Formats: sequence, C-alpha cells, structure tokens
Amino acid sequence: MPDNRSLEDLILDDKLFSLIFIENDSYYESKILSFLKNRLSTDLYSTDVFIRDLTEKNDITEIIDELNTFPFGNRKRYFILKNIDKVKKDQVALINDYNLKPNDKVKVFYFSTKSNFKLKVDIEIKFKSNRENIKDLISEKLRLSNINLDKNIMDKLISRISENRLKVDKEVDNIINLVNNSHDKNTIIDYIDNNKREFFNESYSLDIDINKKNRKNLLKNYEKTNFIENIFMEVGRITWKYKLYLKIKILLTNGCKDSEIIEKIKVSKYQFKYLKNEANNLSLNDILRTLIELVKADKKLKSTDIPSEIISFNLLKNISK
Repeated sequence: MPDNRSLEDLILDDKLFSLIFIENDSYYESKILSFLKNRLSTDLYSTDVFIRDLTEKNDITEIIDELNTFPFGNRKRYFILKNIDKVKKDQVALINDYNLKPNDKVKVFYFSTKSNFKLKVDIEIKFKSNRENIKDLISEKLRLSNINLDKNIMDKLISRISENRLKVDKEVDNIINLVNNSHDKNTIIDYIDNNKREFFNESYSLDIDINKKNRKNLLKNYEKTNFIENIFMEVGRITWKYKLYLKIKILLTNGCKDSEIIEKIKVSKYQFKYLKNEANNLSLNDILRTLIELVKADKKLKSTDIPSEIISFNLLKNISK
C-alpha cells in the first residue's frame, strides 16, 4: 500500500476523494465493501454505498450527477465504480473533470483490470498477481499472527495455493486457525495436501450458526460435515475462539484500546476486526455459558465411553440455546 498505510486508513482518510485500484481478482473491492459493512449500520450501508458496473448500461453523466449530490447531514457516500477502463475516452474526460473538483462528502473507488489505464485520481494502487507477490501476502498474514511455518511447509503451501487473493485469504485464515488449535505439524500438511480441506471449510461455516444461536440450522447442517470425526479439533478450535471473545470483552470493559488488545491477545489486526465484531454480538453470559459447555464436552470425550456422536449433538444443542 502507498505510504505504508493500510486499506482501512485510506478509506478513512478525509483528504482522499478518488482512488483507483488496478487488480484482476476483486480483492480490494471485496475488502472495501467488507470494511464499510462492518463500519456502517445496515440502514446507512444500504443508502450510502453505491456499486456501479460500467460494463453494464450506465450513463456517465447521471453517475457524475449522483457523485455531486450531497448526502443528508454530515454523512459520507461511497461509490464503487467497476470496470472503469471500459468507458469511452470522452467519458473518461468527464470523470477526470469531476475528480479535479470532487464532492468532499463523497469517496469514489474506481476499479480497472488494465494496468495501463490512466485516470486523474488522488491515489493509484496496483497489484500484480504472481507467485512472488502471493508469497509476500501469505508471509505477512502469518507474521501478523505470530506464526512461523517450517520452510518445507511454506514451500508446499506456496506451490499449491491459488493466485486469487480472496482464496489465499481464506486458505491462510484456515491454516492460522489450525496452527492455533493443533501442535501436530502433520495436521497442517494434511490440510495443504487437501486431505482435510473439505471438512474444515464445512465445519468452520458452523460458527455462524453457533454465534447466532441458530439451533435449527446448526443441527440440520452439522451432520453434513466431519464435525464428529474431528470432534477433538473442533472443540479445541471453538474453545480458542470463545476464550478470545472473553478476553476482548474484559479488555474493552477495562477501557483498553484496540491496539493494546491486539498486542495482548496476539492476533493480527485483520483477525481482531472480525473477532471484536463477533464478540460484540455476544453477551458475557453467552460466552461464559458456551465455554462451560465446551469444558464439559472435552471432559466427557476424555473420561467417558459416551459415543462422540451423542457428545457432539448435545454440545451443539447446548451452545446454540
């Protein structure tokens, strides 16, 4: 990122009104929309965030009129203009004229897949997807999570992972969770070799139903996963997340800043954003009750002959009350 600033910093910079992203995998676009969804209320997001694909029939004059329209009060409006390189030269001139005298209550994110496309904007950000850049992206995500993979494992991961950054993000987040919940190097290798990828992605998706206490969905979907076969790993993974929720709740109550919490709980800034949002949607009683149920399930798995199918079912039923 330019000036060593994060994407979030660029979005929040009130002195930047126009940014163009040159990319071919929609990574920045996805990150911007995700950030705005987390930052704005549902109502504000639906009224203040606009997405226009310029490969479709769009009148540039009408879009510029929209850009020049002021929002109510002190709000800001955000425009995602995709495939800007598809517009005609005379339309590019109109956009350049707007960018020279922008509406200071509006921020525009332009997206192009053509690296040679030129537009007069405040900042231009390019990303060329190749193995070396993907390796740097993975290394940085792992570093921020205080994870150092063996060179052989890292080389295998680089050789097998996609060059699409959205897929890379998901894969590396899965690996981070596996590392945090298993000290067995073979588990990571199995995942990279694709032996466990299917079960992990399926079981990981159950977290949404667990956090939302959606018992009907949870009990309907968990049998589609390998949750039972991997019950020890799953209990450990969920326990790890809920312990983090608890720490975040306590530290926020004590007035700690986000940067201080990130340092104390040893997660990346990216991970913290989602963990904090999830923790805020749970009450302290929810978190404590879930942790108690996880401890009970762990003890039963290790000290009784109760079938894991019954322990799994009762665990998921109890933590989704």
